[in-house]
Amino acid sequence: MKRAVIVVLILVLVSFAVPAQGWYFDAGIGFGGGWTSIDGNNVELDSSDAIDYAIELGFKIGFSPFYFPLYIVADIGGIMHRFDDSHNHIQFISYLIGPGMVFYPTSSIQLGFSLGLSFADDKNIPLLRNVDSDIGFAWNISAAYQFGRGHSGLLMGLKYFAAYSTYNVTGYPSRESSAIVLFLRYSYRS
Repeated sequence: MKRAVIVVLILVLVSFAVPAQGWYFDAGIGFGGGWTSIDGNNVELDSSDAIDYAIELGFKIGFSPFYFPLYIVADIGGIMHRFDDSHNHIQFISYLIGPGMVFYPTSSIQLGFSLGLSFADDKNIPLLRNVDSDIGFAWNISAAYQFGRGHSGLLMGLKYFAAYSTYNVTGYPSRESSAIVLFLRYSYRS
């Protein structure tokens, strides 16, 4: 155990001695399509005028201690998967809080991946109004193009987001939500 602590301390000290990329931040919104299933059954509105869509919000903040542009980030975000028709709506919200990575293989192309804890917010559904979700699991993967040169720019890309939760009530043990969204984000990297 003592050797492992010494090795970790040496690696941390060496990483600070290597020229670093610096800080990273991005924030924005995305729109697209979503899918939600409860207990393996797809949720849909039985209406010919139903609209099904997903909205994604979030931000990332992180740092790269490396010489190459790989940033270790904290990702806080979520998706809202919603069904609307002329009479009612159903809305599922899933959050992700966890670590991730952002990599720039070129100065304009960004690849991202995050995974972490998730919880669901489904208070507008009558059967689940007083039901909370247990802590679940969520992840996302993205690819984007960065417009602008220098330290800041506009990211435009595609993201896949998936969240898995369980409810603490009998009869509705699991929920899975996912979305594919086209997003726009402001990004900064030093």
